[in-house]
Amino acid sequence: MPCTAVGWPGSIAGYSASGLSVGLLRLMSGQVQSFASVGFRAAQKRQNVTMNCSLELHDSRVSSVQSTGGVVTINFEAAYLHRSGGVPGSDEGTGWVQSGYLEFASASLTGAPDIGEGWIVDGSLRVDGAGELRLIPVPFNASGTVAARFTFNNGCIVRVQAEGARLTMTGEPAFVEAFPGA
Repeated sequence: MPCTAVGWPGSIAGYSASGLSVGLLRLMSGQVQSFASVGFRAAQKRQNVTMNCSLELHDSRVSSVQSTGGVVTINFEAAYLHRSGGVPGSDEGTGWVQSGYLEFASASLTGAPDIGEGWIVDGSLRVDGAGELRLIPVPFNASGTVAARFTFNNGCIVRVQAEGARLTMTGEPAFVEAFPGA
């Protein structure tokens, strides 16, 4: 079930569910793989409404940060996604992980991309000086001045300045948890 952004508000504060890192670690180690695929199919059958979706930077896992020819790419091994019939990360919904990448155009990178294990502990994105996004709508494609900051669990801070950004999700999403709402 692909995520679609329907009636997305201009700015949303991030929310982090307690115990999420433990759940993601179990998922990454393969301990809940069969549950994830079963949960995905069950959620597909239950959902008959268009789901709003957003990527929460906190608790997402990055496999690499690359800078080539003015393009900076943040490769997500397991991006944490909130899905909801209402406001993702705020209203009741579900949590998922999925691979993907966030690509910045005409970009410069500040900070050594020594991301260690790759867990983002804090992050934000700002377009044309508007409010900080800690939850990025899926799909996301922005033109204009983009500033992003990612803090990793090893203390590494990566900053990106760009003239546009695009989020692309790849692979199949895997169910992690029900989200009761904030």
